[in-house]
Amino acid sequence: MRRGFRAGGNSDLDGVLRDLQWIAEMMGRMDRTGVACSMVPSDEGRDDEGTVRTIVSSSYLGKHMRGATDTNDKYMFIYRVRIDNLSESCVQLLGRDWKIVNEEGEVEEVNSPNTGVVGHLPVIPPGRSFEYMSGVELGTTRGTMFGHFIMAVVKDSVPSAVVGDRAEALGWDENDPKRFCADVAPFPLIAEGDRLVSEKQ
Repeated sequence: MRRGFRAGGNSDLDGVLRDLQWIAEMMGRMDRTGVACSMVPSDEGRDDEGTVRTIVSSSYLGKHMRGATDTNDKYMFIYRVRIDNLSESCVQLLGRDWKIVNEEGEVEEVNSPNTGVVGHLPVIPPGRSFEYMSGVELGTTRGTMFGHFIMAVVKDSVPSAVVGDRAEALGWDENDPKRFCADVAPFPLIAEGDRLVSEKQ
């Protein structure tokens, strides 16, 4: 399950109202939200490196029944991500690395360093934000998800891209000083209620 993204600023009243709505929603789901800040490498001698902040919250969507017994049932969750560029440089999101841990301690890793998120490799200017929604499923009613985004400091002239486009930063060595990781703090996945997503006989 995936939904598109919004990249925008906070200079107008609509932007301020959207941010206030976001804060209100996050306050109501603090027990299911992870917040982390990561340093952004300095670009071309700038003194103020700044940070990238990630805020992720989860919601339970429902149970996906896949058979006559509960053995193969899956619990579906959606998670909403917001990435705030608090630095003075443009940054581009190149990929992600997720670790999904179920209630039994089993770990599933999603390592996609070059495919952006939901098909996009957005460039986030200073003071701007990027948001998207996606989904994950678990075989248990509880779990945890965490990881990091692979990002790079890019020039102001670099446009956002979609998967398949040429993005110069994708060709940089993984040890290039302009590349960095934006951490995503652990956030819980908690199934509550008896909602059904679908049922297959």
